[in-house]
Amino acid sequence: MATKETSDPKDESAFIESVPSAAVPALLDAGGTVYLLEEDSEEQAKKGRITAHEGNRLIVRMQMTDEAYAQSPKQNTPFHAALTSNTCTYHFVTKFTSSTPLPDHIWYITVPTKMIRQQSRSFVRIPTLLTIRARLPNSLGGLKNTKEMELVDLSGDGLCFISKEPVPEGTEVLVEIPDLPGFGTLATTCLVRRCAEHKRPTNVVYHIGTQMAKGLTNTERIKLERCLAHLQRAYLKRGLGVK
Repeated sequence: MATKETSDPKDESAFIESVPSAAVPALLDAGGTVYLLEEDSEEQAKKGRITAHEGNRLIVRMQMTDEAYAQSPKQNTPFHAALTSNTCTYHFVTKFTSSTPLPDHIWYITVPTKMIRQQSRSFVRIPTLLTIRARLPNSLGGLKNTKEMELVDLSGDGLCFISKEPVPEGTEVLVEIPDLPGFGTLATTCLVRRCAEHKRPTNVVYHIGTQMAKGLTNTERIKLERCLAHLQRAYLKRGLGVK
């Protein structure tokens, strides 16, 4: 059964929101684990813990080997950062400014002017506006013809798309997402977990939340994780006003 919601379907996610600038210093003073992903890099994020907030810089104790620490970035290298808590992840853009000599593992990075808050989920769903091809169930137990629909978000184990008609929870749909960055075409069977009604000014549509019923291979999983990282960086750049 569809559940009624009145939010605009163009809203990218109820789980992501901007944090007021006035709240940023307090969040950073609280410290916490931070992940730093160098812009345009294919390397894994670097991990550290914020130990102090001094003026316009953050002091981060990096968790890495001496060998890795010795290869410090150039001054003003931009990073996409994620500060984690028990309930949320705060995303922001920062720059590396300097580091201390070994044996210390201290980085100095710039304080952000704004952050994006994202509620924690087992798999983070990345808002993205892509066109998918889907086959919905019919009344005879089969599937209808393929139709193009708008993708709302994508994660490592599911996706949400917009349908002009409700789709019963517990049924299966066939979904194909062409031209995913770094992945290609993702074709999978999905189990409908949620059907939410959204009222538009001229009509009603449904957000169909699904879970992938068929597991991906290890190679596909790695490719999808890289794809999601690319989509998330693109989304956060838009939200933070980064070109």
